[in-house]
Amino acid sequence: VHRRIDDTVDRLIFRRQYREEVALRRFASESAFVTQPETLLDLTVDQLQLHVGAPWVAFYEYTPEGYARVRQRGAQDLPQTVVTDDLALVKLRAHESEVDLHGAPSGLGRDGYAFPLRTRDHLLGVLVVGPRPGEHYASEERDLMAHVAHAVGASLFALRAQDTEQRLYAAEEQLRVARAQAQTSEGVLNDARMRESRLLDALRALGAESRV
Repeated sequence: VHRRIDDTVDRLIFRRQYREEVALRRFASESAFVTQPETLLDLTVDQLQLHVGAPWVAFYEYTPEGYARVRQRGAQDLPQTVVTDDLALVKLRAHESEVDLHGAPSGLGRDGYAFPLRTRDHLLGVLVVGPRPGEHYASEERDLMAHVAHAVGASLFALRAQDTEQRLYAAEEQLRVARAQAQTSEGVLNDARMRESRLLDALRALGAESRV
């Protein structure tokens, strides 16, 4: 009886892990087709929490002031910002594929794992996944979460670059319009000055005639 129960439990766990792997690998490949960065962040934390059974998931994104928490699912008291040289972040920048927060004193806390969203040697962001109650994440699961973070990082970098390019193009277009308007204004001003000069010449001529 115990053996049958153990076999059933093993099958259920394996089936859950298989479904988890299929769903997350599919999401990792589909992330390249998301068109809005904010939507991508929402989907990422939702999918990870759903398919790994994490009690909470958070995403921190790089800013000049440090790494800011821009997404969170689950009730966990996490800091709004973490300094750039936080030990866990330093480890992730040093090309670690994951950091066990229990073994690395960090402003992110001492529970769960942190995974890097890294591109071109820049730590774009960090996914923090809380520990599953009463059960450790297997190495295969952590590898899978690292794979999702890598794929999402590449997609997010592309979307941010596209957004920057569009804003640059809009700024250039505004500058072009402003220059055209300035040239038009300059032309109008020059025309007004010529008219004024002609009028003054005519008035001087009339004055000379009246004196004669």
